Amino acid sequence: MKNCGIDLHLKSSEVCVVDKSGETNERTKIPTTEGPFVGWFGGR
Repeated sequence: MKNCGIDLHLKSSEVCVVDKSGETNERTKIPTTEGPFVGWFGGR
């Protein structure tokens, strides 16, 4: 199981995915608009 945290801001947001042991699997910064969010989360 993986968990996702989003630090949401007006222009860009940071996304962090951690596994059940708390280790970071992915970390990225994306623009806070619909397109990048759909692109990043859409394939999961």
